[in-house]
Amino acid sequence: MNDLLDILDQDVLVNEQVLEKYIAGTATHQEQHEIEKMMLQSADFEAAVEGLSAFKNKEQLAAYNQMLKKTVRALAQKNKKKKKYKLLDTEPWTIAAVAIILLLCIVCYLVIKLM
Repeated sequence: MNDLLDILDQDVLVNEQVLEKYIAGTATHQEQHEIEKMMLQSADFEAAVEGLSAFKNKEQLAAYNQMLKKTVRALAQKNKKKKKYKLLDTEPWTIAAVAIILLLCIVCYLVIKLM
């Protein structure tokens, strides 16, 4: 579940705290370089950093982040339930057709075996 909340690659040295330091301007030179390299590689990441930079109030950013995490958890749970019931979501006529075919095979086998 936590992997759904962590959208950044594990082998990259960038996480939420590093992004917050980058936006605040307190990131180290190496952290700035990593973030800028990722921004060049991914337009989505660049848009995300620009969106984070638009937040002036850090409390508002933290509240928004918590709300997003809660929404992602809820969606993940919903999708997990859907996937669980999807296996059982077979049309009744399909099950009936398979059962009839199996019964016919058994009857044919018995008829051939008894002759």
